[in-house]
Amino acid sequence: MEPKYISAFPGTGTTRIFVGNDGNLYEASGGSRAWRNNNPGNLEYGPFTRNNGAIGSDGRFAIFPDSETGFNAMVKLLSGGAYKNLTINDAVHKYAPSNENDTEKYIKSIESQTGFSRLTILNQLSKDNMLRLAKAMARHEGNIPGKKRLVSKDERQV
Repeated sequence: MEPKYISAFPGTGTTRIFVGNDGNLYEASGGSRAWRNNNPGNLEYGPFTRNNGAIGSDGRFAIFPDSETGFNAMVKLLSGGAYKNLTINDAVHKYAPSNENDTEKYIKSIESQTGFSRLTILNQLSKDNMLRLAKAMARHEGNIPGKKRLVSKDERQV
């Protein structure tokens, strides 16, 4: 059973180091950034993510103690003030701007996975449908597992 992670920081290269409540260090390597950060929505680090469970940052994106906390933060963001009155189309343009993403492909992915129209307003989605939307977005963001391992005491830098 994995310990509860209480803080996290970037390791060497693309690895992430988690500090467990058991005093050990754990390394997440390989896989996608979303997986390494326990951040299925690739939420950027800041006041919102800190207030919703983030325990660190990789320099841009939040690192959460587990993927459930990261997913719940994503749902809260999409259900909240900045997004709740937007259509799926407008929400995706805000969430994944076209200067960094193929927003049309992203929207079509959501429509295909959920059956929702891009003109659906987020606050009109039931709780279950909001979860479906968030899961579709998380799948589009990519959550490819890597490996987690205990960092031995000999490997720790002093």
